[in-house]
Amino acid sequence: MKILVLTTYYPPLGGNSHGRRCGQVVERLSAAGHSLQVLTSNYRLPPMGVNGERGVFREFYLQDQNPASSGGRLSYRGIYQREDYNTEVLLHRLGRFKPSVVLVWDLAHISKSILFRLQKIKIPVVYEIHSDWLHSSVFSQDAWYWWWRSNRSVGARIQKVGMLLTFKAWRMLKKLPALGVDQLDLRHAMIATEALRISLMEDGLVQLQSAILQTPAISVTDQNQKNIYRRKSHFMWIGHLDDVDSLNLVISAVQTLKDQGICIKLDIHGLSVSSLRKALRNKIQAAGLSDQIQMIGVRPADMESQYAQYDALLHTNHSADAFPVAPIEAMLLGLPSIIEQSNHIEQIVEDGKTALLFENGDPNSMAKTILSFLNLKDAGKSIGVSCIDSLQAREMMPTYIQCLESLLCEAAGTSS
Repeated sequence: MKILVLTTYYPPLGGNSHGRRCGQVVERLSAAGHSLQVLTSNYRLPPMGVNGERGVFREFYLQDQNPASSGGRLSYRGIYQREDYNTEVLLHRLGRFKPSVVLVWDLAHISKSILFRLQKIKIPVVYEIHSDWLHSSVFSQDAWYWWWRSNRSVGARIQKVGMLLTFKAWRMLKKLPALGVDQLDLRHAMIATEALRISLMEDGLVQLQSAILQTPAISVTDQNQKNIYRRKSHFMWIGHLDDVDSLNLVISAVQTLKDQGICIKLDIHGLSVSSLRKALRNKIQAAGLSDQIQMIGVRPADMESQYAQYDALLHTNHSADAFPVAPIEAMLLGLPSIIEQSNHIEQIVEDGKTALLFENGDPNSMAKTILSFLNLKDAGKSIGVSCIDSLQAREMMPTYIQCLESLLCEAAGTSS
């Protein structure tokens, strides 16, 4: 079977743990005998490309600005040129590769009209849904959709009237559809959590009632496993720096502990634009925690090698990822995790045995749980060993690949 994978980010250039997970899935499906190509964005693409890379085409242009916050400065011509280019890139790849099925991994910040072009030419499409990019409030931020549906500037309204009178609008929208997310064909979909399914169905995506529920999985390298457990009061947090609720939560918890005379070190791992990093740095400084909290800019591709140097991972669940895989990755490597309670995480951990849980959104509960961890006589070793054994027993990656492969074959009309 020939599978074309569409995704915004692909390792080793940027993205997050789900990007690395995508790379692992491609490798697993390839090892199973399928032929795969990846069509992704030109995000941080070096001038000479990526050495030794085959079957990965970094050609999509990213939408680098939220149109709703642009103040109407995004021009029709600029948006159209990018939309048209991305569509041609897709059609060229389809013509050259002739895939049996397309796997849509994540198209945040990339032209959504290409999804409707796929439907128009009736190629089977499978969606792997692990974040909120299909929520209408996020999907409608697509620049092309925004220009046609939401741009109320005087210039845009005049231009649209002219295009309607000359039938140019009809031709453009036939070529590059500006349809809502509820017009997507989601018959073949895999979804990370039941909570995400419910949220998207309440938003109008009723087709997801039949989506396959499958917990995400990620593989790790044994050489990066944590083997030494010493109490250093050194913790890590991983996430998006625009995840304000989570960052406020962890900063408040560190402040609460400091007020009790307990000083811990916290490294915040997250890549973002300089303005967000500066705002976070100012917030940490204003809280008087500059000597305890620092920001670390580590590429997601290098994240796996960082876990062993910490006492524990502090995990919050306010990000766009319905099921962030960072805690799975950390626990597979033996790093104890202190995790905010949520339905999805409680599917795979047992409080007090394979992780320590704290009450949702409560910095005092988080601080209390961190203190409980610091009082463990073995510095968390028993938790680290238990979570490795528990996750390995689940065989999460083989189960995940089997499920995805069956869905791809079903969509393509073949048998696995």
